[in-house]
Amino acid sequence: MKYWQYLVPVIALVLMSLPAIYPQPVLQTDGIAYYGFAKTWSETGSFEADVPQYYRFASVQESKVGHYTPFVTVTLGILLKMGGDVLWLNGLYCGLLFAIAAWFIYLLSKYLKINPLLVLPLALLNIRPYFTAWVGSLTAFAGFAFSIPAVYYAIRFFDSNDWKDSGWALAFLLLTGISYIQFVLYTLTLFIVLFIARLLKNLEVTWPKIRAKTFKIKWKSGWLVIAGAVITAAIIKVYMFAASGRKGYVTDYVSYLMQNGVGYPRIWELPVLTDNALVVGLAVAGLVYAVYKQRWYLVALAGGILGCLLSGPLLGLSNAWIFTYVLRFYTLNAVFLALLAAYVLQRLWKYKLTKIVFGVAVATQLAMFITFASMVQPAITAEEMHASTLLQNTNKHVTFVENVDFSNTFAEPAWIMTFAQPQQFEVVFEVPDYLPAGLVLVEDKTVLTKDELKLLSFRKVAYEGEKVLLVE
Repeated sequence: MKYWQYLVPVIALVLMSLPAIYPQPVLQTDGIAYYGFAKTWSETGSFEADVPQYYRFASVQESKVGHYTPFVTVTLGILLKMGGDVLWLNGLYCGLLFAIAAWFIYLLSKYLKINPLLVLPLALLNIRPYFTAWVGSLTAFAGFAFSIPAVYYAIRFFDSNDWKDSGWALAFLLLTGISYIQFVLYTLTLFIVLFIARLLKNLEVTWPKIRAKTFKIKWKSGWLVIAGAVITAAIIKVYMFAASGRKGYVTDYVSYLMQNGVGYPRIWELPVLTDNALVVGLAVAGLVYAVYKQRWYLVALAGGILGCLLSGPLLGLSNAWIFTYVLRFYTLNAVFLALLAAYVLQRLWKYKLTKIVFGVAVATQLAMFITFASMVQPAITAEEMHASTLLQNTNKHVTFVENVDFSNTFAEPAWIMTFAQPQQFEVVFEVPDYLPAGLVLVEDKTVLTKDELKLLSFRKVAYEGEKVLLVE
């Protein structure tokens, strides 16, 4: 098929948009915050607008629209103006970004002379991008999507010194930064190691003897790193330290790092358990072969993976780092793993065993993807969605009894208040001994105690479903 490559973005869009079959959102708490900031901007058009509390459940300290990096706020806000909020949230928005990412994975593979047909199945079936998008880390996902073209154009510029390539690299670095601050720092780090790789590319090393011949350093390429550092510093200045709510957080976080900078890395655990041990093994073989063949760009990208894996445990971030690692940086590193694995597979493709190994690797990735996709469920039920509709525009105080254990599930009851948008509300975990005036929404009436049922019996039932109970 001559034009098969043009199907790559379409396939990525379709895969990422699978949760769009649900009429309720699947995103978790962070997704509510990003939705709220985008929705507020779409309704007010102002970055100074205050974001209502019902959009800020996860102890979100930022209270104004402009306190968040603007890319997701503006682009998602524009799409929300068209309607179909849940459709955009349930994969279609991230699907458009994933289509861009997939296209540049294809271009990056081609440029590095690695068969895209070996890279794409391993990269597009990795569960990391879907996990990041479907749990609601929309800004992290946008940062991932733009990091790939930034890396692609940076490599092209280091080879060609074509100013057009540098312009595109910086443009995508900027998009990465106004999407997600941590990702712009990581992408800038990749610029640095790729620049070093370009310098090493001028070396001629004869194995097993390491003998470097003289070479001319093209320092002109280094300006991309300097310009990228300036852009990154400006973004950090504006968005990390400008929001008053973040100042205390940043100070406390740095203090935490200084106090807990100990620990031993277990660099095998997460990639082996979450990314398919076979692919990881192939990637390690690909790294060894890349060093032997002096493919320094691939070695540099592998260095990015290793740096990501080592930095958390060495700083002692424990479970906090695991959460950050899984949701954010490793989404990009999964692509680099696929590149390294495909590199060694391509070299050994003439052997029948190689084809079998590749088939098993893809089948395993597919099985992991299907398993994860089957676990994705709406964050709230149809009953809860209906109850939130009944509460819309109410002037009464709402007491929301969130008496359901939703750990290890895709349930996110915070969406009920998000869609209800009450002017005043409080969240409790059991029916209070003294019921406040106004409305009381019970998430699951089937687990109420006799005393709680007795308290509620004095109120008029406004809506009652199989589990949801609304009294006034």
